Amino acid sequence: MIGVDLIGQIRRAYFEQQRPIKEIVRTLSVSRATVRKVIRGHATEFKYERGVQPAPKLGEWVEVLTEILEKEAKLPRRERRSTQRLFEELRVAVTMAPTTACIASPRPGGTNAPEFRSMPMYR
Repeated sequence: MIGVDLIGQIRRAYFEQQRPIKEIVRTLSVSRATVRKVIRGHATEFKYERGVQPAPKLGEWVEVLTEILEKEAKLPRRERRSTQRLFEELRVAVTMAPTTACIASPRPGGTNAPEFRSMPMYR
């Protein structure tokens, strides 16, 4: 983002000091297009405002993730899964990434030590 101070420097260098655009670009480390825009325009500050928010990368899987998070919120704090575990569960549900991951599952018999099993590379 270009501030008022940089716009002032560009305009002083061009109009008062009669320096060429190429020299202004080198000394102030801005693009030629920016210098031209400042010289030709009368704006005092340039801001970028996005008109439309693009669709998130999760896209259609937002509902699945929301459902998983709602279930997790109802559990006691000690029984909740970590974000890594939630990510793995979402990846299994979505089958997006074809990578091998170890998933810990509780052992039958009541011990807390997890038993690791490997997921297949491709579904």
